[in-house]
Amino acid sequence: MNSFTPLEQPVDSASNVLKYISRLKERLSNDPQKSDLFSRRLNKAAMRYGRIIESNLNLKDSREFYRYVNSRVKGNTPVGVLQVDSVSCSTSSAKASALASHFALVFVGEPLQE
Repeated sequence: MNSFTPLEQPVDSASNVLKYISRLKERLSNDPQKSDLFSRRLNKAAMRYGRIIESNLNLKDSREFYRYVNSRVKGNTPVGVLQVDSVSCSTSSAKASALASHFALVFVGEPLQE
């Protein structure tokens, strides 16, 4: 039993979590009826990925540390999946069209007064 049973639980690697995230994104775009479930799982996986990356940081290497901090501060996250009239928009063109149509609805085209 001791020869074939691991004594410790294997730790998730960043690459495994990234593969899981990409599978969830694919499922999210293919099955809009379960979007809440997949969105929650995607958020948990993203948090897990962040914890893995942070735990692997070499704090003695200031260059690596500041590179990580700057990547977090800049906020380069893309627009997530949008729900418009119970339809999920996951591609860039669908998101752009949804945002453009909403902007056209709420935009008031009054001329500026100087």
